[in-house]
Amino acid sequence: METKDRIELFGDSLLIQFATTGLTSNVSLIDVLKGANFSREGASISVCTQNLLLESKVETFPNEALATSALAGICTAMRRYARTRRLQHLCRGAILWLGLPVLLVMLMAMLNLAVSRAQAETPQHPATQAPMAHGPEATAYGAPSRPTPAELAQAMADGAKTGNYSIQLSSGSKGALYIFADPTCGACRRLEREYAALAKDYAIHIFPVSVIGGDVARSRLKRLFCADTGKRTAYWKSLASGYEIDAPDCAKGAAAVDGNNQVFNAMHLEFTPTIITARGNMVPETLPSTAAAIRQWVSRQDTAPAR
Repeated sequence: METKDRIELFGDSLLIQFATTGLTSNVSLIDVLKGANFSREGASISVCTQNLLLESKVETFPNEALATSALAGICTAMRRYARTRRLQHLCRGAILWLGLPVLLVMLMAMLNLAVSRAQAETPQHPATQAPMAHGPEATAYGAPSRPTPAELAQAMADGAKTGNYSIQLSSGSKGALYIFADPTCGACRRLEREYAALAKDYAIHIFPVSVIGGDVARSRLKRLFCADTGKRTAYWKSLASGYEIDAPDCAKGAAAVDGNNQVFNAMHLEFTPTIITARGNMVPETLPSTAAAIRQWVSRQDTAPAR
């Protein structure tokens, strides 16, 4: 009989059993390949998968503190799964290359030459004019692990101005907030409730990504960017509430989502929502997701005008 809590990944499934801290000690095996949204309500943790419309309870705990700790453990496992998936994609690409009838040394030399030529010949998006190339349309070649705050602020502002990669929710005058958010992410959904209060002060720009929900989130976000600009705000709110949207699919939408994912991965960001201020400061993951806490932190760290 199990006498300890377990949060373990088996391929694309997450095994969860809180045999020590939970009240029921139920065993849950959850398919996370197509996206899984975990949330806490009081002393209970629930999960929503695939269609994200029906929640099921994972476990109930004696108190909220234990439930919060358990949810943190699940979030850590999900981030580890996301990193593993990225590594698997990279490995598959490497295996394809190694299958070519060319010596590895020659291949690397040719690849480096191709990258150098691409950087020299490809026109730069305005967001990449800073000393370090990055931004929604920057290529993976030469993308930095983490730009300076000033460069990040300029890149996010230029990316938002194009209207191709983000959804503007408000036009507050005290500053800008650029937010990488996945519509299947539980923390992102909880932050959605705070936007109305933040909108009074800040210009909020959402850069949608599918780094948590995978192919399910990507499929929905493609249609979001294919919709008319005037409908995107309402469509985003529908997606963030777990509903489908009635919009066509198109190559432009796929390029927008993939571009945002590329920037998110190139900067080695590990959680959503990631909030970036108008001065390029990144709000800590540990900060409570409330309008009051975010407003207080930004007022201390960031006084730049809205872009």
